[in-house]
Amino acid sequence: MKNKLLKHTITFVTVLCMGLIQTSLIANAKTDKKTEKITVQPGRSATIVLRAPTSKYHKLVTFPGTEDELTKSLALSLPTNTSISFCVDQVNTVLYNVEIKVIEEKPKSGISSKPFDFSKVADMIGKFKSLFASDSSSKVKLVVDSGDKEISDISGILDALKNLEDKIRETGKLNKELDSLLYRTEDSKFYEGGANKVKDGFTKIQTDAQNATQQYFSKGTPEAIYDDAKNVIQKIRDAAKEFNIEAVLWCLPEDLSDTSNEIATAFRTVAEKLRAIQTATWSKFDTETRILANKIKFTCVFTPKEKNAKLQPITRVVTITGVPTGWIIKGTQGPFISGLISKPYRLGDADETKRKILELDKKFGDHVAFSTGALVHVYHSEFKWIGLTGGLGVDGDRKPQIALGGSILFNASEGQLFALTFGGILGKVQILDGYEKNDKITENTLPTKIVNRPSWFSAITYNFDSLLPFLSK
Repeated sequence: MKNKLLKHTITFVTVLCMGLIQTSLIANAKTDKKTEKITVQPGRSATIVLRAPTSKYHKLVTFPGTEDELTKSLALSLPTNTSISFCVDQVNTVLYNVEIKVIEEKPKSGISSKPFDFSKVADMIGKFKSLFASDSSSKVKLVVDSGDKEISDISGILDALKNLEDKIRETGKLNKELDSLLYRTEDSKFYEGGANKVKDGFTKIQTDAQNATQQYFSKGTPEAIYDDAKNVIQKIRDAAKEFNIEAVLWCLPEDLSDTSNEIATAFRTVAEKLRAIQTATWSKFDTETRILANKIKFTCVFTPKEKNAKLQPITRVVTITGVPTGWIIKGTQGPFISGLISKPYRLGDADETKRKILELDKKFGDHVAFSTGALVHVYHSEFKWIGLTGGLGVDGDRKPQIALGGSILFNASEGQLFALTFGGILGKVQILDGYEKNDKITENTLPTKIVNRPSWFSAITYNFDSLLPFLSK
């Protein structure tokens, strides 16, 4: 008898340990994701900011909150029904295209844009000057398709062309200086020292860009670059007009918006780069406000705007998980163990006309009853480790059972709930009908009936969501 009871005890303890191991694995898996919970009142709104995403110091910031509410993990939990606004800040929007997606996709390849060659354009203008060939100190000969046309005192055209050549080379130098300023953000040290210091760093890029431009263009603005370019080009046209040779100025653009002309492109490249720096907000906002239900995943893709070996496409995925607040109801299912057992009896040998009712020795499995069922747990978000539980079970003969008790809950804030439940259960058992053990009866069959009896029960149950990963394999 004791050996059989020991076997049942070992069986129950083994099942219990397996459940605890499973719970531990689930908890560890969630811990590895480093999901953090930020305190936000239910029903309120929150702004989630992905800060410095292209650096190794990328992190999440939540508002309302304080600067201390930072997490290097890109996952956090908020109360369900929170109104979420999402944005990215401290990102160099001049170097990167920023795209925020709510569905996860593979990042696009970098936009291939060949860097503009300013020296090539300056050399082209230098070669253009070779159209003017000097055969003496006093006369200059212009080489044209219709023949040599001899004119004198064309130094005005040469000076104007030299001025344009110098201005193109200066513009190329400015372009390199602006690039150098922009690439400050690609140094990891740029993001050290806290949010205010980083903000000052972005502001300094804009200030230094204006100062650098003022070395070549007095006002230090995109408009000044365009104005100077128009003036130097117009001086060439005016000088050529005196000799009625405007037709040979085929390399000069009619307008600086001409995308096919390399001289116009040289000035436009720098002017628009400066404009992008001056107008950059260094941030990118999601297109809409979203209500958090179970989970929202923001996929942020940062694609380099220029072809450069130093820049690679970067993808950051931010996961916001909804956590229920207040009173929560969740269901689980699994095996029950209870005391709802029907005692085994038999009839003894005939003694005259009567037979004695004898109780059989209990076999393996007769000390406890096994069944299965579904439970509903009611618990509060402030006390997620314990709950009030009720449910239904079915035994091997498909007879219904009603259970009520308390549960110890594991992983209650996540989708995969695991519960250990103890309490009382009401179910049907078979008993002797009007007789007791050792009574003598004349019938040849045992007089039994089915009745409802209360007893104890325990259960190890999981919620339905926890089975889905296994069913999908």
